[in-house]
Amino acid sequence: MNEQTGLGDKVTTVFRVLGISQYSLLYQQTYLTTHPCHGPSIVKFAYTIQTKQQLKTEAEFLHRYRSLHWPKYLDYGSNSGIDWLILEFFDSLSDGVDNHDIDTKKLITNSAEQALSALHGKGYIHGDIKPSNIIITSERQVKLIDLGSIMKIGLYYQHHCNPSLTPKFCALNPYLRTGEASPQHDYFSLAISLQTMWQAHPFAELSLIDFVKTNNPAMLESLFSRYQILISKQIRYAQQLICLPLKD
Repeated sequence: MNEQTGLGDKVTTVFRVLGISQYSLLYQQTYLTTHPCHGPSIVKFAYTIQTKQQLKTEAEFLHRYRSLHWPKYLDYGSNSGIDWLILEFFDSLSDGVDNHDIDTKKLITNSAEQALSALHGKGYIHGDIKPSNIIITSERQVKLIDLGSIMKIGLYYQHHCNPSLTPKFCALNPYLRTGEASPQHDYFSLAISLQTMWQAHPFAELSLIDFVKTNNPAMLESLFSRYQILISKQIRYAQQLICLPLKD
């Protein structure tokens, strides 16, 4: 029996224990299910030490802090060596976001900012903002998902024992694991994500530090001015670190 078959058998066993007979894979180890008590639900699984810690972090946060800006916690537990988290199902936008008009983009941007503000108000940063973690509902409202990488604001990155980030959407400090966790790092990642969603990745799919080494201009045309300024500041910071001449 190979590893994938073994995991599949364990997932089937867990669903049986939970009384779930209808389920389909959404992505990675996340399933859309029909729970006998909760109805339409999302079930996330974790197998490794790192992913179990992230799932535990997410479950504890969602259980403690309820909000319309992130999924609703329903249940959390472990069976057959697999940890699981059950979340309330919510509809997401089925059509693309790149062809939205300016007013809709403003609405989505404002909703994303409100979601981040709510999270930061609890004392945490998300830590891994990227398009796949920004879910747009059918009402054009944003929900933040995958909160297993949250960090306390002000915590030093080098002391965070379970880093999880996506380099091409990451600000410089978290990428280099230096300095303190700041809400501005989430907003930088949001800016990169929005530019990617509206048009294309501003750094040609590269991390910030790798992009500045190319000395090419960033693609920022689809962003509101405040985010263009935020990204430009980070570019100048990265240029200073690698001793490249600053561009006007």
